[in-house]
Amino acid sequence: MTVPNPSPYRLAVDFGTSTTVAMVQRPDGPIRPLLFDGSPLLPSAVLLDPAGTLHTGRDAVHLARRWPECLEPNPKRRVDEGSVLLGERAVEVVDLVAAVLRRVAVEAAQVGGPPDEVVLTRPVGWGPVRCGLLTGAAARAGMAVDRLVPEPVGAARYFAGSGRVDLPVGGHVLTFDLGAGTSDVALLRRGDAGFDVVRSAGLDDLGGLDVDAALVAFLRSRYGQLWHDEVGRRALWDDVRGAKEMLSRTAATFVTVPATGEEVPLGRGQFDELARPALEPAVTLMRRLVEQAGVATGQIRGLFLVGGASRTPLVGTLLHDALGIAPTITDQPELVVAEGALQPEPDRAVPSGAALATGPLPPGPLPPGPLPPGPLSSGRGSGPPSVGAPPAAGGVPPAARGRSRAVPIALVLAGVVAAVVLSVAVLSNALRKVEGTGDGVSAGPTATGARSIPPISPPASILSSPGSASPRYSFDNVSALCPKIDLSPLKPIFEKEDEAPLSSRNPGVVPGTGRADCIRSVHHVPADGLSDSIVTLSFTLIVEPSAADATKEYDSERVNHEKNDAGPTDAPGVGERAFTYRASGDRPGPGSQAFLGLEVRDANLRWSAQIEARRIAEGPWSQAQRTRIESAFLASARQSFTNATTK
Repeated sequence: MTVPNPSPYRLAVDFGTSTTVAMVQRPDGPIRPLLFDGSPLLPSAVLLDPAGTLHTGRDAVHLARRWPECLEPNPKRRVDEGSVLLGERAVEVVDLVAAVLRRVAVEAAQVGGPPDEVVLTRPVGWGPVRCGLLTGAAARAGMAVDRLVPEPVGAARYFAGSGRVDLPVGGHVLTFDLGAGTSDVALLRRGDAGFDVVRSAGLDDLGGLDVDAALVAFLRSRYGQLWHDEVGRRALWDDVRGAKEMLSRTAATFVTVPATGEEVPLGRGQFDELARPALEPAVTLMRRLVEQAGVATGQIRGLFLVGGASRTPLVGTLLHDALGIAPTITDQPELVVAEGALQPEPDRAVPSGAALATGPLPPGPLPPGPLPPGPLSSGRGSGPPSVGAPPAAGGVPPAARGRSRAVPIALVLAGVVAAVVLSVAVLSNALRKVEGTGDGVSAGPTATGARSIPPISPPASILSSPGSASPRYSFDNVSALCPKIDLSPLKPIFEKEDEAPLSSRNPGVVPGTGRADCIRSVHHVPADGLSDSIVTLSFTLIVEPSAADATKEYDSERVNHEKNDAGPTDAPGVGERAFTYRASGDRPGPGSQAFLGLEVRDANLRWSAQIEARRIAEGPWSQAQRTRIESAFLASARQSFTNATTK
């Protein structure tokens, strides 16, 4: 007979959008954070190198300086997609998540051996499909998951276990989780068996990065050009983030402008003025959630701040002004959810001794307090484990930041956005082969019981039925995409097509959405200095559930390119709205790489196209060559859009 371990070695993992946190508890010991490269915060980024190895954490971020196209910075955002394109290979999202969790499992085993109990946290709005992907990734990482804990429940347990907040049965609490790129709010009620989520909502496109962007925009308005190259861009954004974090502890700091070397002073009051517009939507979301729940603020026993960006003093001040409730904060808000997942239910909780403060943050530095129990580290200096990557078979380029959402408790799955990807890779004198089976990207996760959409005959267009209340475009009417791509403007550059197109068509969970994939390979004409180069063309068609969804995604995409790339520039004449952009570091003048992207929105449809031309031989592109490549690409992208939406 197996005797249960009375004091098991326990592990909790909070897999986040930007960072992942893990907590461990040795037998009869305190709960402590697991360290990764000396920090309790493991970047959730994953990079696939040319050898087919997946790197995680800081190694992935570092290698992205060399292979930026091979990085997925936020795998959690991609859970509704079957696979993503890293470089020229499609990698299943479940493998990206598994790579991060495997890194956690290895570090935890180094500290105390294989855990006897594993707990994962999850967003409260995730249904069985997304949760299944999370547990499936854990299984691939060698973890046997015992249970999943909703993130707001983990936060509530943490603060209840602190002994600093009185939470009687029947009492209500609020959690405000502000991460790097998302914000989530929830109302919970303490019952006899623990905490239950009464109501929740979130914004997938608002977080601490938006505060950083506001500071960068201010600097640009005052000083014009802020950097000259990619190194300068990274330095400025890192310095802005550091200044923001410093202002949570001090009253003043400075930011250095890489282009000039000038040190720009920045005070707490000035920072608050710049950050307020970025933070107010999340505060409004919390206020509306309380109003819609019909719970008087006098009945709410606590407002708990969670997530790294919540330590910004203005967050607590704005929430206190909006709700009249003094927020409760902790020294390390990033660790709250994972530690709370290992806490017992509040009626059996024991104070953890973590430093807490109640009330809106003061204008000066944060009050000092005792540090939480020390972290655990395996003491290893080696990098993350490697996992094999599947062969390339097309894929979906990194998506834009998501849309706002109001999540009912019974929600199973909001839906899967349909995406169609065309990738064309060209190498002179030898075809750059695309690996794969011809089936394209595997279908994304589907909800149990979702309606099956049967194949239909190709209609005259992908428009919905005339007179119907449906969105303008329906994926039900999409047949094969490859015949719709018009490469005729590129014929003077490309010699011929080397092999038959590879395509697939996969309807999504939400009726009218879906994904089709197409790969075509062509040879380069050995002339005009273009023969010794690699040219990659990518076309993506996305059918959203509604025009409002498409607009939010399009706007988020534009904001992302404003932050990270050169441009964007309006491109009239295709769809309702469109813009072009150049990748950061790619300038119109001579260079070894030429890149241009096009983003289009038309009703509930989005069309994305990119061209990247890299020279292999020495010598730069001439301006005439760049202009020729870009003009041919835009003509092809526009005509292909027309073909895909009307034929």
